[in-house]
Amino acid sequence: MFALVLSGDKPAATMQPSREEFPDHPWTPQTGLKELCAQLNVVTHHRRELGWWFVAPVEGRLDLLPSSNRTKRSPAWMRRLGVVLGYPPDAIETFLEARGQWTDPHERVAAGEFTPEEMADAGFVVYRHDDSLEGYEWAVRTGRRVRSRLEDLAGEWGVSELNEFVAGRREYLREEAIPEKATQ
Repeated sequence: MFALVLSGDKPAATMQPSREEFPDHPWTPQTGLKELCAQLNVVTHHRRELGWWFVAPVEGRLDLLPSSNRTKRSPAWMRRLGVVLGYPPDAIETFLEARGQWTDPHERVAAGEFTPEEMADAGFVVYRHDDSLEGYEWAVRTGRRVRSRLEDLAGEWGVSELNEFVAGRREYLREEAIPEKATQ
């Protein structure tokens, strides 16, 4: 999602920097994130109560974050967060209505509705979609576009590591969608 923020395709994203992502800063990966964002002219903001870092191309976008409230995340709070991250309104409402109910990708594959490859593409959609056959079909199409855009960016920017990441992520999502692997 960071690459999509850099390209202007996404208005903001959340991150949780890790040692693996910033090996030069094994004890303080957030320092690596801040340095990277400074070099790329991207804004960072840490929300300690959430444990998340937010990145955006402009400061004003992060000024729209909902107020800190660790204990009570109301629907209005969640809607505002979704808007800041650029999620479609219907995806925000689907998330709020789902109340934790969700069909796992491996269940859709076991039912013969989708292939593991299709579910891997659906995994590139980072927000909730309708938990129906049509919702998953939409997620597969949208995820393919996201994956394709990331691959295009890797080529445009000459960053082979981004292509490697996308391929690795897709393989991980594909493996997770195989029913036999998901039950192990």
